Amino acid sequence: ATAVYDEEGRITGYRGIIRDITEQKRAEELMQEIAMGISAATGEKFFRTLVQHLATALGVDYAFISHITSAICEKANTEIFWNLGAIGESFEYEIKGTPCEQVLTQGACLFPQGVQKKFPNQPLLKDWNIESYAGTPLFDSDEKINGILVVMDRKPLKNPNLVRALLQIFGVRAAAELERKRIEEEIRFLAFHDPLT
Repeated sequence: ATAVYDEEGRITGYRGIIRDITEQKRAEELMQEIAMGISAATGEKFFRTLVQHLATALGVDYAFISHITSAICEKANTEIFWNLGAIGESFEYEIKGTPCEQVLTQGACLFPQGVQKKFPNQPLLKDWNIESYAGTPLFDSDEKINGILVVMDRKPLKNPNLVRALLQIFGVRAAAELERKRIEEEIRFLAFHDPLT
């Protein structure tokens, strides 16, 4: 703000700009909250903690991390699934014709509302009464998509830009953890099947 003076140098008022930073501050708080929650976690604990913190912070019903289970990206399996306030049972799903297919072909996708209307042939969206969806691809160190981080809700997303930003930020860590898990599984498999050991 700056003072406004008259011809004799007396202050007659003030001129200023006010900017509401509530949304920006909330975004910073959410990022810090999630980062603190997952900072020391690895493996299964990391995945569980991430989906719980994301779903709780964003106020959504569902969150999951899935990994691609086929070379031609036709199926995915949930690594962890947050289902209405608790860890749910993992499931495998067909990618074709889902919002996740768009994530694989176009990158991060956001449907703040009306996702069922855009994908009317998806029983999962209908069965769970999903109204909104946001997903981001998870890339391995070779820049190949190895999974998807998703949040979904039965109501429209409140702050789509915040959702997109948080998914992209924490998607990087989720991708690294997925790749670390895959490498560990390959090492265990080779050690178990190595005829020299």
